Amino acid sequence: DVCSSDLAEGVGVRRGERQMRPPAGLANPLVTKRGWMPPTDRDVLVLGVGNADHGDEGIGCGVVRRLAVQEIPGVVTRCQGRDETNLVELWEGYEVVYLIDAMRAGSAPGTILRFDGHTALIPEGFGMESAHTFHLRRAIELSRALGSLPDQLTLFGVEVAQRAAGGGLSHPVESAADRLAQRIAAEIKRHQAQATPAED
Repeated sequence: DVCSSDLAEGVGVRRGERQMRPPAGLANPLVTKRGWMPPTDRDVLVLGVGNADHGDEGIGCGVVRRLAVQEIPGVVTRCQGRDETNLVELWEGYEVVYLIDAMRAGSAPGTILRFDGHTALIPEGFGMESAHTFHLRRAIELSRALGSLPDQLTLFGVEVAQRAAGGGLSHPVESAADRLAQRIAAEIKRHQAQATPAED
């Protein structure tokens, strides 16, 4: 149920930094050839949530896979099953986090909705089920209380057309995955360019 992109050696790792054990209960941790390592403060995490083998519920993984092949420096990509409850641990230490999931909001299939994780009320249809919506809200509030909420937490919900075990993305949702991957990549690159000091 969980897919994870292959991470290049050193992505999200300070050079020469001591290896640490993954947080307790962290299933399928971020791994490099040197083992699990904590992220740097300025890394970007793109997190796809959902089941890659259940039709449009795999939209999050679909976007993550499209971004992973671009190998944008400083970007870690991961696909996460909804049954895992370690969101707080996953995004801790990241400055920028993008989370993508399927949703049912009554819009046309393939519609992309964006929410600010700091200020927006996450709608009930985000994540397909109210239990996941509740968990996401709790994870955000817990991170806020711990002082570990990423500076930027952006949530993208994509309206689904179907959810069938063993099926791939429907045409409108696959098209949305293409558009959203391009949108996120462009935004990350723009922010990276703005953060790079100009040469004299």
